[in-house]
Amino acid sequence: MADHRDAEIIEIRPGAVDEHVGETLARKQRAMISPPVSDLHISRGWPGSLHIEAACPCPKEPCGFVAYARVVPECDQHPISRAQTIRTTHPAGRCPALTKP
Repeated sequence: MADHRDAEIIEIRPGAVDEHVGETLARKQRAMISPPVSDLHISRGWPGSLHIEAACPCPKEPCGFVAYARVVPECDQHPISRAQTIRTTHPAGRCPALTKP
């Protein structure tokens, strides 16, 4: 088992460049801050596929996804208690339907 003293120490400075991706670390850190789960639009389908949402009783958002906060208990797809895979999400505030003309 590796000793923590053998770990590489990386200094993260504001504006430091990540050469692997070409992004600043500060931008990547902001992207890792997740919105509350209740603020998400969720879909069981892969991007571009909404057939599962079309067949469920949950109210749909303009993007065709279901708002996590509005999942109905009788749905067999979206409640967390059903343990189904959620494949696509986005924050409600960055819903692609809001940016379409």
